[in-house]
Amino acid sequence: MADIMIIVVATAVLSSALTAAAIYVLFLKVVAPAMDQKIAEIREISSDVEARIAKGVKKGLAESFRDIPKTTVRETTRTMVKAGSGLVEGGLSSFFNDRP
Repeated sequence: MADIMIIVVATAVLSSALTAAAIYVLFLKVVAPAMDQKIAEIREISSDVEARIAKGVKKGLAESFRDIPKTTVRETTRTMVKAGSGLVEGGLSSFFNDRP
């Protein structure tokens, strides 16, 4: 009875080992080269896409700045100057303990 069990276990282990070896060889010979080829294609495509995205972003920014009306730029500049001068005035007032 023990001899039969040893034979069954040995057969199962040998079968598993041969199956694993066959899958490993199949992976090395078929799957890995196909994956390497696909990865190379994806890298080539991604570099092309990256260049197109950068070009599109530059074009979009250039168009958006070109289309801004001059009055909007003037008003925005005035608002920023007022805010900045208010901050400086508040900082100096607190420095000299002079509250308006």
